[in-house]
Amino acid sequence: MTRQVRRQLAIFAVLTVVGLVVTGFGYARIPAMFGVGRYQVDVELADGAGLYVNANVAYRGATIGTVTALRMTASGARATLSLDSSVDVPEDSTVSVQSQSAIGEQFVEFEPRANAAPYLREGEVIPVGRTRIPAPIGPIVDRLDATLAGVAGDDLRTVIDESYTALDGAAPDLRRLVDSSAAVLGAARTNLGPLTTLIDQAAPLLDTQRVAAGSIGSWTRDLAGFTDQVRRSDERIRNLLRDGPSASATGSTLLTDLDPALAALLPSATTVADVAAVYHMSLEQILVLYPQIMVITQSAGLPNADRPAQNTYFNLELNDPPPCTTGFLPADQRRSPTALDVPVTPANLYCKLAQNNPSAVRGARNLPCIENPGRRAPTVQLCRDPEGYRPEGN
Repeated sequence: MTRQVRRQLAIFAVLTVVGLVVTGFGYARIPAMFGVGRYQVDVELADGAGLYVNANVAYRGATIGTVTALRMTASGARATLSLDSSVDVPEDSTVSVQSQSAIGEQFVEFEPRANAAPYLREGEVIPVGRTRIPAPIGPIVDRLDATLAGVAGDDLRTVIDESYTALDGAAPDLRRLVDSSAAVLGAARTNLGPLTTLIDQAAPLLDTQRVAAGSIGSWTRDLAGFTDQVRRSDERIRNLLRDGPSASATGSTLLTDLDPALAALLPSATTVADVAAVYHMSLEQILVLYPQIMVITQSAGLPNADRPAQNTYFNLELNDPPPCTTGFLPADQRRSPTALDVPVTPANLYCKLAQNNPSAVRGARNLPCIENPGRRAPTVQLCRDPEGYRPEGN
C-alpha cells in the first residue's frame, strides 16, 4: 500500500469520525439520549389526548424537549417530558396538549403566567389542574356525520350554495367581526374580576326569570294571539295604511280651519276636564241613575197613556219638619207666585241652618265635598276652607 493510499484512507477515516460525531451530537442528539443537559418532569393529564412518545415539547413556540414516556394512571395519564436544561420554564406554567397539524399531530405547549422564578426542576410533577387537553375529535366527527346524514342531499346542496351566496364577498365584514370579537374577549379577559362578579350576581335575575316563566309564557301566547289577529286582519290593516295618510291630511286641514276657534276652545275644555276629573264619580252616578229614573217614570205613565185620568195619591203634611227660611230672601222681597217675569236670581241663596237640623236635610249645605271625603259644604270654596261651613241659624 503506497503512502498516498494510506494518506487518503486516513483522511477518509477522519472525515468519517467527524461525520459520525456531528451526526450523533447534532442530529441524533446522543448526549440528550443519555440525559446530558436535560432534566425530566412529569405531567398529569385527564387522558392521553392523542399524545405519543417523541412528541415535541414547546415553550413560547420554541421546541425545548420531547415526550419520553406516556403511561396510563388510575385518574388519566402521565407524560414524562425531557426538557433542555438551558431553558428556564416557570413553575406555574399551564401545560396544554395541542394539535400541530390537521391530521392530529399532537405536541405539548408550556404557557407561562409570568416569566419569573421559581422554575421547574428535575422530578417535578405538574398536577392535572394546570393542564388542558383538546376536545376529542372523534365524537365531534360522529355528530357532524350524523347531522349531515340526516339532511337530504339536495337540501344539503342548497344549504351550501346559499351559504356561499350569503358569505361571498363578506370577507372584510367577517374580518371586522372576528377582530371585534377578539377585542371583546380581550376586554373581558382584562376585566375578568368584574365579569365574574357580574355572572355570579346574575343568578337572582335568572331566578326571577324562572319564577316569571308562567307570566312570560302567557305574554308569549298573548303575543301569538295578537299576531294571529293581525294576520287575519291583514286586509283591514292594508286599507288603513292606504287610506290613513288621506284621512290624516283631512284631519290636519280640519284642525287648520278650526285654528282660531280651537285656540279659544281648548283652554275652556281644559277647565271643564279639570272639573270633570274631580267630579267624575258624581257624573258617573248621574249617568248610571238617570236612565233608570227615566225608565221608572215612563213605566208609570206610558201604560196609562190612553186613559183620560190616572190614579195619583197625595199625603198632605204641614210643618213636619218645618220649612227652612234662613239663608233666603226676606218675606217682603219674595216674588208673587203669579209673577211671570224672569228677574236675575241673587246668588248664595240656600238653607243656612246647621247641618244636623232636620229641615232641608238634602239642601246645598249637606252636599258632599268630593275633594275632601267626609266633609260637606254648599260650595267648593267652603269645602276647601279649613273652617268649613258655618251656619247662620239653629
